[in-house]
Amino acid sequence: PINGIALGRQAVERWPELKVVLTSGFPGAKFDDELGGADGALRLLSKPYRATELARLLRETLDA
Repeated sequence: PINGIALGRQAVERWPELKVVLTSGFPGAKFDDELGGADGALRLLSKPYRATELARLLRETLDA
């Protein structure tokens, strides 16, 4: 079994130019530095979120 964070990390390791946005059902969820947040390779959006928040994060991620 593998969770979304681990899958995202593996994908970025294989394709370093890949940009990954994940969502979490836990309000205020944050990445542990070891799991995804330290190098900025993965981005996280906590549910519930508005379409405008998703659009902003996707734009920021694509522009990064």
